[in-house]
Amino acid sequence: MIAETHREIEAAKKVLEAVEKKGTATKAEIDKFASQLQTSARQLKGTTQAETEARKKLEKIETAILEREGDDSEYAKKIDEIDDVQLRLEQEFHRILKRPENLKADEDIDQHRLLELASVTPEERAKLKRDAKYAEAEDHLIKACHDLTSIEHGLFLKDKEWKAANAARTAAHEDRQQDATDTRRNGMAASQAKRELKSLASLAAEARSVIAAGEARLRQLGASGR
Repeated sequence: MIAETHREIEAAKKVLEAVEKKGTATKAEIDKFASQLQTSARQLKGTTQAETEARKKLEKIETAILEREGDDSEYAKKIDEIDDVQLRLEQEFHRILKRPENLKADEDIDQHRLLELASVTPEERAKLKRDAKYAEAEDHLIKACHDLTSIEHGLFLKDKEWKAANAARTAAHEDRQQDATDTRRNGMAASQAKRELKSLASLAAEARSVIAAGEARLRQLGASGR
């Protein structure tokens, strides 16, 4: 029994030595990943701000481009067409649901219609969809909005300043995505290393327990650990 206990103690000591060695390496990994996480998080903050600024600059240029379009431009005419369809939909909405007209002269019709549509019941929504005139106006609006997007994009592509700003915004977006990926990867690696360290600590505690129990047994038997 003494010889067997000695073997158990020696085996547990070897396990403990290996675990402690691995634990030291894992702690070093945690420190490394924590440092990388801090760096990537700092970079992500910077690239997020850069992307925001690039997007704002692009939006400012787009607004200026569209504001230069005259009242007789294709863009302006399409805006007027959309406004007319929106008003028609508003009228049909109140006709079908028998609600009183409530659009104010200075009210934004897009916002007004969104609020109204959010208030309809499932039964009222089904009623709107069954109405041929309302469905036709909705289809018209969808097509007109797609046309407007195409017109706007065509105007933007003709502008050199927009092209440069759009390229800068795209590059800033890609940089932010890369930093977000790095931050997520470093965070996952750090978490995995911490879980491994916790498992190693549990294994080390078990090995120490085996050693302590073995040495106590040897003392009872009148022997001593090597």
